[in-house]
Amino acid sequence: MTTTATTELSTATNPVTLTQIAEHVQSNLKDTSLSNWVSEQDTRGQLVMLFRQYADGEHRANLTTEMRQLLRLGDTGILNRLNNNYMDIIIQTMVNRLQVTAIEADNKNATQWAEDLLRNNRFDAMQGDVHEAAIRDADTYVMSYFDITTKQTRFCHEPAYDGTNGVLALYESTTDTLPSVVIKIWRIGSVLRVNYYYSDHLERYTTTEDGSSLIEYASEEQDPVVPWTMNGKEGGEPLGIPITHFKNRSNGYSNYGRSELINAIPLQDAINRTLYSLIMTSELTGFPIRIARGFEPPAGITPGMWVTIAGKGMQKDAIADASTMEQGELTAYLASLGYYANEIGKITQTPSPEFGGNDNASGEALKQREIGLIGKVKRFQVKCGNAWEDMIVMAHRIQSAFGGGDAPPKYTRFDTRWADPEIRNDAVTIANAVSLVDHIGERAFLELIAPVFKWDKKKIDEVLAEKTKAKEGQLARIAGLGVNRYNNAQLPANTGNNQQVVNSAEQNGTNPTVQATAA
Repeated sequence: MTTTATTELSTATNPVTLTQIAEHVQSNLKDTSLSNWVSEQDTRGQLVMLFRQYADGEHRANLTTEMRQLLRLGDTGILNRLNNNYMDIIIQTMVNRLQVTAIEADNKNATQWAEDLLRNNRFDAMQGDVHEAAIRDADTYVMSYFDITTKQTRFCHEPAYDGTNGVLALYESTTDTLPSVVIKIWRIGSVLRVNYYYSDHLERYTTTEDGSSLIEYASEEQDPVVPWTMNGKEGGEPLGIPITHFKNRSNGYSNYGRSELINAIPLQDAINRTLYSLIMTSELTGFPIRIARGFEPPAGITPGMWVTIAGKGMQKDAIADASTMEQGELTAYLASLGYYANEIGKITQTPSPEFGGNDNASGEALKQREIGLIGKVKRFQVKCGNAWEDMIVMAHRIQSAFGGGDAPPKYTRFDTRWADPEIRNDAVTIANAVSLVDHIGERAFLELIAPVFKWDKKKIDEVLAEKTKAKEGQLARIAGLGVNRYNNAQLPANTGNNQQVVNSAEQNGTNPTVQATAA
């Protein structure tokens, strides 16, 4: 795949290039040159587009016209694709194990604020889109902004740059954990728009009429340069860049993530080529090519018909016969398809049945195959969880700056809570918890069985509160019954044997008055 540092980003006669866009932030580049950074981002953009195409089943077939005819495929169109797409299985297998259950603060009020904020932003749906995009594209982003209508912070998922549109993050150094500027590139009709987000201000640009260069963009609502500070004025305390970077499999030598598809695409191509060969061989086996020598067979042949060869006689040395081209063997192709699929499962650590797994495998065997996937998911949870926390912190700052009198509760830190990614046998989980019930407290017991019933900390607190209330009511009733019973008892005044009977009756829980009288 070739790359260029002058990718055209407009359909104009002299379109704006990525180099022109990057020139505005050249001073923020410390560890690399402008041309190297542009070349790297352009390559990433092409890869992002490739990953999306493969996930959607749009693969590089490279079929000739004759091959397409034999496979009965048209030249173009989504309905003329032919592949055995494993790429989406890799993505969805991992996404299905990722679910943020809560983002909690160190105090109840701030936790409730975060819960309400996420609910209002329909976080349950957004998190799935963000996780899937990060796993597929390697990088994705979420923007936080203040909605003046609702007076609340809102979130918007912003996909990574794909060579045409999207978001780019610029880091001054590979050791930096936060970008120095984030660039958003998008289109409104034929007009290219570019925004530069800094920690203390926003710069807005658009293209000239001929589309060849960038000029400042102003609207009735905002100037080209907008302060992004706690007091909304230039020179105030910076709010921070309002775009959070989510990375998959980031490492210490790069500021960017790594797609789960990067190593699987070559094997997917091998599967597709083998599939084409299998289908063509199968077609020629079911409908073999026949050869006629010394005569011309009829165009239409039906079962039971006679074919006459040289009806008026044949010359002495003439030859007339027919044969069939040797048929192909399908077993080798089928074995190759299974091998490639199994290799995809290995290198991506995806224990799906499509990659050679066994649906009837024991729970322990299934767990062993999942070790790689679980490790990968848990690493994602740690790094992506940090990004979700950064997003909530940014939302808190935005709400504090623009929310007026509706300031959010104070906090010390936020923590992301995830659902357990491991496959769980609910019956075994409950049985194990019950076996420990005499050795652990009620809360610990409820926390053990909580995943089965999808209980969160709030639900556990409610259950414990209900149990405590029920116990208190029960004790109150018992105490009331005991007081009434002994207050109404008429014990005799004498002592001796009668007193012994009374004491015995009290120990046995029977009516002491009746027992004493009987004595």
